[in-house]
Amino acid sequence: MKRVLKAVIYAITTVLLLLFCIYIFRFHPEIQFAFLLPGLFLILFSAFLNDFSSKSRMVRGK
Repeated sequence: MKRVLKAVIYAITTVLLLLFCIYIFRFHPEIQFAFLLPGLFLILFSAFLNDFSSKSRMVRGK
């Protein structure tokens, strides 16, 4: 149950970050911070991947 809840939280966070990026790029193109937002996606994806890959390794017994 915890794993499903974490996946839902990660999915909601990813969608909200995507919507925020679209808003920034569309309505505030002059903001240089927009170049850092793809980095946030990479950090979120790596956290998501590390969290779920370590759990699956523990379940398999490796």
